[in-house]
Amino acid sequence: MRQRNNLLKDSATKDELFIWDIQFADLAAEIIITRVDMINKINKLITSEYRKIAGKKDKITLKYSHCNLVEKNKLRQDILAELHNNYEKELIIGYTTLGPHQHDVLFEFNNKPATGNASRGENRTIIWALKSIEYQFNKNNYPLILLDDILSEFDENHQTNLINNFSDQQIIITGVKPPKIPKTLAIFEVV
Repeated sequence: MRQRNNLLKDSATKDELFIWDIQFADLAAEIIITRVDMINKINKLITSEYRKIAGKKDKITLKYSHCNLVEKNKLRQDILAELHNNYEKELIIGYTTLGPHQHDVLFEFNNKPATGNASRGENRTIIWALKSIEYQFNKNNYPLILLDDILSEFDENHQTNLINNFSDQQIIITGVKPPKIPKTLAIFEVV
């Protein structure tokens, strides 16, 4: 994309951009497909992880901002066609206006956009549900879990639920006041 943008700034022709467009479309399609695949994997776990921490029956869903079902060759062709159609506009502004660098992951809370519908605490719980999934994906690498003053934002029940989510791993917890740690966990405390 950087090389393509440099060519756009130098007023490259469509023919001069063509080889870069092909490479960009190939890589962009690969990135999008990988993202959609990861979102699908996360969606299988996110609601249950959220419920473990929150203790509520809310439903969480992630959506990719630019596509749902993806077939690589069609996606590649669609990107190439859009690059071709946007040539004049991109030549004027001097950069690539479409592609995965313009995409986003959107969160839904009970089938509505989380932004504006979920409280600050619910949004923080969504983030920790994602962290819990990240931990599960990397569990075999024995990750070290760092909870830096996050517990000050949660009540005692949420604290316990969050800590129990990571109970089979080493956790470092920092904060102003000590969290309520389940008695089943080994504790080493530094004051």
